Amino acid sequence: MTKHQAVSGALEKQIPLADVQDGTDHKDPRTTRRYDRRRHLLDRSPAYTRTAGLAERISGDALPGR
Repeated sequence: MTKHQAVSGALEKQIPLADVQDGTDHKDPRTTRRYDRRRHLLDRSPAYTRTAGLAERISGDALPGR
């Protein structure tokens, strides 16, 4: 298992960044974040999440009977 896989897997399991940072002996959390391969996924983008929520609200308002 590579360090990238270990960090990404730990963060995916909701292990706090500080704990992952300690486990990898990184002094700076930015170093740990660089190992997180999930950080480039579109669905983790705050703008994407907000837009998806807005789209869901709009489509819910458009349903008949509402």
